[in-house]
Amino acid sequence: MTSLTTRIQRHTTAHRRTSSAIDGIFAFLRQFFRSVRHGLARRSGRRTLYDLADCNDEHLLRDIGMTRDEAYREAAKWFWQR
Repeated sequence: MTSLTTRIQRHTTAHRRTSSAIDGIFAFLRQFFRSVRHGLARRSGRRTLYDLADCNDEHLLRDIGMTRDEAYREAAKWFWQR
């Protein structure tokens, strides 16, 4: 092999390693932000459920098939709990 061919192969191998590491970091960040987004949506939904249970509109809770106690229990969960 010539010197130029060897240098190109080394550069290509190093580039693949770097590219793979960067892809891994981006995949981790995408998953992290997706988890945060879902947690915030869950928190928002539970806050709405709490407000719904707090008002005196029993028919709204019946529409979603929950009792007031079930709504309070669900709303009391932390955002990371399912």
